[in-house]
Amino acid sequence: MFAAYSMQAEETESVEYETMDATARASEAAGITLNGEFSTLATGCWVGSTSRTGKNVFGNDLWRLYLPAGWCASNSTVTSAYRVSSTGETY
Repeated sequence: MFAAYSMQAEETESVEYETMDATARASEAAGITLNGEFSTLATGCWVGSTSRTGKNVFGNDLWRLYLPAGWCASNSTVTSAYRVSSTGETY
């Protein structure tokens, strides 16, 4: 029997981030970070999350993977970076 509902047809990705300190908020307010694009002049700390989702041919979610991480930067140098435990779901 052909199980079309369980075959992956497409994969989507989304990225979100937020500022974690006053320096990062100042960079954002000055337009140095805009819509997820970071200039080499950006300074401060951020936390972000990427998620990927696999969907079947009917558009239903089959699985989702979350990859949260954080980083601090001073101009063009990343001064620290970390990854929080990744998680996943299947439906």
